[in-house]
Amino acid sequence: MTTEIRLLAEDLLLLAWNDDSGRPHGSLAVQLNPAIGGALLLDLALRDRLRLEVDQPRASTRPTGDELLDEIARQIRDGPRRRKLKGWVRKVGTTARRDQVRDRLVARGLLAPEERKVLGLFTSTRHRLSDGSEVERLSAEVRRVLGGGRPPDDRTTARVALVGATAVLDQLVPRGERGAARDRSKELAETSPVAAAARAVIRDTQAAVVAGFAGAAGAASGR
Repeated sequence: MTTEIRLLAEDLLLLAWNDDSGRPHGSLAVQLNPAIGGALLLDLALRDRLRLEVDQPRASTRPTGDELLDEIARQIRDGPRRRKLKGWVRKVGTTARRDQVRDRLVARGLLAPEERKVLGLFTSTRHRLSDGSEVERLSAEVRRVLGGGRPPDDRTTARVALVGATAVLDQLVPRGERGAARDRSKELAETSPVAAAARAVIRDTQAAVVAGFAGAAGAASGR
């Protein structure tokens, strides 16, 4: 069973969705998993079920009423006590978790699975947006805060901080305004250690992938 309140991770995935492909935007391939991991930890923190002890998260035994969050809390409690916050962002932010979040959006009626044949042989499933107005509402709120508006609550602050660390921002903000928008999202992230850690993991993951491509290209050119 899930709570009526949508998770931050659900909001983030909605904002990242490409309705043409029925999947998240391709530009988010590297960034999305750690962003989802950070969002799920923020969901625990916003429910007062996660605290930090010198950059090491401790999860409460009190249930949240949400099966996914309670599962993640158990994972943290049963995991290595010395694992740092950034390590947990990586650990929680997996493709399997992202798919769980997608399935929640399906259950809420916000995404609809659509099967199609590929090459007339294989069945492929994509998910189309069922309610574009909800995505527009979320997008408008994020744009307002990125433009300097005051976040109405901690949840919106966290959402905007995560969006600003990913290419979702590029989908929402005109090119000439993106620098100021990124500065604004970074400012908001500094109010939350969990959001700041998630942004750092997203940045580090992106840098590692870029370095890997550069190394592969250099090796190929040296042959």
